[in-house]
Amino acid sequence: MYGVSTTHGNYEPVRTTTVARLGVYQGARQRAQETKTNDESVVNAMMAVNSGLPSDGGGSPGDSLVPVSSESTSDVVDNLSMFFFSTGISPQHVNNPHLVQLLRRFAPFLSLPSETDLSGQLLDRAFYNVLDKVKREAEASEYKAVLVNSWFNWRGMDSPHHHRQHHQYPSLVYMTSLDDKDLFIEQAPQLASTSSEDYLTEQLASVIYFIGDHATGVVTDNTRENQAMWRRLKKIYPSQFFHGCASHGLRLFVKNIFTPSAVGEDMLFLDSIKEYPFIFLNDLMEACREVVTFFEETFDQSVRDQFNQGLRDEDIPHPHFPPRNEWYGLKGGFESFIAAAPVLRPLVASRSFGEVASPRERQRRMKIHVLVNDTEFVENLRTAVAILTPLEGMMDRIENEPNMPCSEVFYSFAREIPDALNKVEGVYKDQVEYLLYLNQTRFNGMYGDAHGIAYLLDPRFIGDGLAPEVRKNIEDTIFAIPPDNTTHITSSDTHTCARDQHAFATQRTEK
Repeated sequence: MYGVSTTHGNYEPVRTTTVARLGVYQGARQRAQETKTNDESVVNAMMAVNSGLPSDGGGSPGDSLVPVSSESTSDVVDNLSMFFFSTGISPQHVNNPHLVQLLRRFAPFLSLPSETDLSGQLLDRAFYNVLDKVKREAEASEYKAVLVNSWFNWRGMDSPHHHRQHHQYPSLVYMTSLDDKDLFIEQAPQLASTSSEDYLTEQLASVIYFIGDHATGVVTDNTRENQAMWRRLKKIYPSQFFHGCASHGLRLFVKNIFTPSAVGEDMLFLDSIKEYPFIFLNDLMEACREVVTFFEETFDQSVRDQFNQGLRDEDIPHPHFPPRNEWYGLKGGFESFIAAAPVLRPLVASRSFGEVASPRERQRRMKIHVLVNDTEFVENLRTAVAILTPLEGMMDRIENEPNMPCSEVFYSFAREIPDALNKVEGVYKDQVEYLLYLNQTRFNGMYGDAHGIAYLLDPRFIGDGLAPEVRKNIEDTIFAIPPDNTTHITSSDTHTCARDQHAFATQRTEK
């Protein structure tokens, strides 16, 4: 992955040191996490980008420490510049005595670059070298898509889709997805004053301009501003497709189930606000999080030892729960509490658990006692797992199949998820209706022409279940797509926002 920045006016590339260096570094860090390499391997990999040296730690030390000739010192300077560029280390460290000694031994003819050079002309050279490589990679791919994310951040993550509350750096991350790889293009700030559709449109247009011809479309997160941006860019790029990220939409789906305050705040295309029927699930989520936090923080070693010993005796893993605002993994957390309930409930029900001197600690333990020993605690856990099973099942598929066709996304929201939610036991009719309502609303928020067209043309589905008028609208959309972006069309908005898919789902519900 390489780092690139672009301007917002004439859409030409410029040097933005923080963005560019951070982009390369974060891309390398992500690969290191995926391959479980150490920090030295990250540095080696980034140095190998320019030097051609092996990045897997192979080769003998003697091969890499042979002094270079005076003619090769420019290569050393280039690699040194790339090291500071790619890692984001301050150029002032070029004067580190250990680094100076190493370079003197390795390149005795080297004239060590100054801090000013490394933060100026040499940084420019490193940037444009990376820029050139990104362009060559992009131009070599026949088709490419633009990926835009503002709902996750790179630092402190186990996977690209995991968001951790203590590492929030609001930003827009732009990538291009090629045939066999993703390239980091730009990371731009996402501030309250810069989240308007004007800013988003200008920013994304510059990225599309940069990656050049054969850009097939854009995938963003699911917000009203992005929806407006799709409509504006569709008029500029009528042959391209714009829609929302299914993984992000599913996480918002889960958020709306377990967080009542989210309902009405970030729901898209609401005809009316339905009454939230899952207070008990919100309470359950907070109870599980409170229990995990208690056993992590308590200074009462006897209680902790008693709990851990009980789990070991029954060969039960320790219960866990994802951090706040991390909506992937709730199912596993609830399942861990189902398994631990036979040990946890007797412990918190015992008299000794509540016998503590501190009134504050006693109040905290009483709260846990009430939550865990509720007669419906385990049953509510099972209900939560049943609701989450189809949603996290699709999340897992997206994690493992990054190239999932739009037709399968359409089918999952139109058939698989609703059918599974209708079969969940232990929920009332109004709760099922609310889940189906969220399913439809969340898909509306991510829907684009590509979903309907793919579902109609995929030989596995060929539009199965579509009403005649819906099918005709999709067919009209297909014929309205121009061969290139120079042809103006007037019907680019006729199939956005899932209006036709909504009719399809409504028809299925009424049957």
